[in-house]
Amino acid sequence: MKATVQKYKNREGKQAFKVVAPYMDGHELKSKIKKFNPSTDYAAHAKPKQAAQEAANAYVPKLTLQAMISFLRSTPSGMV
Repeated sequence: MKATVQKYKNREGKQAFKVVAPYMDGHELKSKIKKFNPSTDYAAHAKPKQAAQEAANAYVPKLTLQAMISFLRSTPSGMV
């Protein structure tokens, strides 16, 4: 399952970004979420919204890889 960048509104009503990676925990579908908020974490940048979006896009491959490794570890050998 692949991680994706999604837009959401932060507490101030401004656009922010989150990376969502669905994964299976046993037979239950769960999601790992990491938020990138331009109003807090990236406020010191000249373009905080762009910096937050770039950081979210850079995080997608890392989270996708973590989800894939977790899936492979949870799958009995011979099934993949």
